[in-house]
Amino acid sequence: MKNQFFKLAAKTIVFVLIFLSVLSFKSKNISTNESSNPNFTATINSVARFKASGAYAYKVMNNYSIIGNSGKDWITIGFLTKDQSQIVPGTYQINNGIKSPTGQSFSIDVIYKEDAIDLNHTFLSESGTMELTEASSTHFKGTFTCLVKQMKGGSETRTINASFDVNYRGK
Repeated sequence: MKNQFFKLAAKTIVFVLIFLSVLSFKSKNISTNESSNPNFTATINSVARFKASGAYAYKVMNNYSIIGNSGKDWITIGFLTKDQSQIVPGTYQINNGIKSPTGQSFSIDVIYKEDAIDLNHTFLSESGTMELTEASSTHFKGTFTCLVKQMKGGSETRTINASFDVNYRGK
């Protein structure tokens, strides 16, 4: 019973973070058009379908995130720590954000929203690896590969291979 409560609480927190991320992104009037010079790109199941211009890093609910939008697709990376000094260049495990991986002081999760904004088309990371090559108070750069699983309504998965080179925009 206690485990179910924590899983439900974690999913609720993830949903709130998604909602706040999308609102924050839209409120900053960031162009959602694909560009010949994107700063966040990804292949989804080996198909190059994500090219975001205007992606950026920001802080929401005291945690640091990166968000990008390409057409109707969204990818959000959550660094689940309130202490930005913990986010330094290195190799990190990606998981579902519920518990920090062994030997890592914080969790990283990835949320992928495919073609829509409802939970039936929302995928949460299960596992993966991130190589963060730059991390400062103004800039984040890196690559990641992860497996994401449908959050609600099914068991579909996607494999994401991505790179990002984004500036920090504050709150």
